[in-house]
Amino acid sequence: LLTASDYELYALNYVKDFFTSLDHSLHYLRVPMALDCHSAYYLLPEIAQPTLICAGMLDVLTPAYCSYEMAALMPNAELLVKTLGTHFVLLEYPQDLANAIEEFLVRGNEVLLKAQKEENLRVG
Repeated sequence: LLTASDYELYALNYVKDFFTSLDHSLHYLRVPMALDCHSAYYLLPEIAQPTLICAGMLDVLTPAYCSYEMAALMPNAELLVKTLGTHFVLLEYPQDLANAIEEFLVRGNEVLLKAQKEENLRVG
C-alpha cells in the first residue's frame, strides 16, 4: 500500500519529468494544441446520456480544467477527480474508480427502472 509521501514523490517526479527542458515542454504542449483543432466541445451540451467523467489533477495530457468544463457543459455529467491522479487515473486508483463506476451504474439503473415503471403505469 502506498503512503502519502510515496504519492508526493510520485507527483513531484511526474512534474519534474515534464519540465526537463523548455524544448521538451514546448513539444509536449503542441500535441494538445493540434488535438484542439478537432474539438467536439460544442457538441457536449447535446449529450443527455448520464456520463461519469474521471480525471486526475496532475494530468498534463488532459488537464483537469478540461474535465471540469466538460462536466459543466454536459447536462447529466458527474465528475470524479483524484487529487494526485495523472492521465492514468484509472490505473492509479483502480479500486476507487471501480467502486465509483459501479455506484454510477447502479444509480443509472435505478433511474431507468423507475422510468420504465412509470411508463408501464401510464400505458397500462
